[in-house]
Amino acid sequence: MQINVTIQSIRLKFEPRDLWVGLYWTRSKGKIGSCRAYSFYVCLIPMLPIVIKAIICTPLVRFN
Repeated sequence: MQINVTIQSIRLKFEPRDLWVGLYWTRSKGKIGSCRAYSFYVCLIPMLPIVIKAIICTPLVRFN
């Protein structure tokens, strides 16, 4: 199985209310074919998350 990942953007954001360290992600509600949009938040330093927006496509599985 092959998974295709397309990174749309990477940015550093100053967010004073984010006082956490770690990884958090959200996914879009809609789905186009076998693709879905995700936003990943990587926070190594509190209040400075790195925001990565990506589209992840997985092959459709068909059962006989």
